[in-house]
Amino acid sequence: MNISSPHGAINKRAKRDGWVRDLTAKIKAKAEFLVSKSLVSSKEKRIPDSEIVEANALNSAAIQINERKDVA
Repeated sequence: MNISSPHGAINKRAKRDGWVRDLTAKIKAKAEFLVSKSLVSSKEKRIPDSEIVEANALNSAAIQINERKDVA
């Protein structure tokens, strides 16, 4: 009896159908962590959280707007 594992079956189907992994969210979270860690570890003047949130929110919004324009 030839029974493939569920993992093997999923991998086979992913290859057949050309599935791709989207690691965008993980990369973004890691980048934000590294920026935050850098700011906390720095002996230089710290940037207030409100400025960091505002700058990153504006950047994220700009990226999302451009992506939606591309789709449209």
